[in-house]
Amino acid sequence: MKMNSTFHVLVFLMVVLTFSMPFITLAQENSTQVGSKDVVHQIPVDVLAKASAERDAAADVNQFLWGAGTFGLAIIGGCLLGSIGLLGSYLYEPSPPTSRLLGKSPEYILFYSDAYKAKARSVQARASVLGCLGGSVVAIFLWAPIYNQ
Repeated sequence: MKMNSTFHVLVFLMVVLTFSMPFITLAQENSTQVGSKDVVHQIPVDVLAKASAERDAAADVNQFLWGAGTFGLAIIGGCLLGSIGLLGSYLYEPSPPTSRLLGKSPEYILFYSDAYKAKARSVQARASVLGCLGGSVVAIFLWAPIYNQ
C-alpha cells in the first residue's frame, strides 16, 4: 500500500508540473510584451520624430564651416558680403540621411524630415549670424585705418 500511495503522489506532481508549465511561460511572455509596448505607445510619433531629428540635425550641421565662411565674407566685404552667407544659410535645406529613415513609417519620415530641415536651417543661420557679426567687427578694425589715411 505504501508503494501505491507514493506512486499516486508522484503522478499527481507530474500532472501539476505538466499543466502548470504552459501557464508560466505564457505569463512571462505577456509581461515582457506589455512592458515594451507601453513605453512606445505613450510617446506620439511626431514628438519622437521631432526630438530625434533635432538632436541629429544639431550634431550633423558643421557650425564652424558656416560661421567661418560668413566670417571670411564679412572681413572681405563687410556686411554686404556677409549677408550673402546669411542668405545662403537660410536658403539651403540639408536633407536627412536616408539610412536613418529606413524601416520607419511614412508619418515618422514626414515629421522627421520637416523637423530636421527646420533645426538644421536654424543652426546654420545662428552660426552665420555670429560669423557675420564677428567678421564685420574685425573688418571695421582692419579697414578703418586704411580709409582714415
